[in-house]
Amino acid sequence: MRGKGFTFIEVILVISILGILTAISTPLFRRTFDDLQVRNFCRDVSKLSKYVQERAIMEQMIHRIDFDADNNEYWVSIAKDPLNPEKFIRLNNKFGRMRRFSSNIVLECVKPHAVFYPDGRADELIIYASGADGEVYTLTNKETTGYVKIFNYRKE
Repeated sequence: MRGKGFTFIEVILVISILGILTAISTPLFRRTFDDLQVRNFCRDVSKLSKYVQERAIMEQMIHRIDFDADNNEYWVSIAKDPLNPEKFIRLNNKFGRMRRFSSNIVLECVKPHAVFYPDGRADELIIYASGADGEVYTLTNKETTGYVKIFNYRKE
């Protein structure tokens, strides 16, 4: 009469198959996660740009988003003096807080900030964001409307 359990060889065989499947799939999941982080960063910057543009129009003050690619941070600033728009201070609310992005994201900014004006215009914004897999996303805007577009390639 045979027992109702598994033999040692059957258990080892199943564990081996699971180990092989895990070894094959882990790099794929890692790449997918890195890509997801870059896409989320791009979406966050796009949404923040829309907010900052609306705020600049409503408050009739120049606003900007500052990027610090070396420290993986970005934040929102406002012109301290409308007559001297070169001096900016960080906003003192939840939107002015320092935002961090993953150190796996490589950020290349043509300018270290994106400026939004009270009339709805915005300075040109070109940001290249890439993950560990090297896939590059491009964020650009229309200067007349401030509308941000995301491309999943390097757009020159």
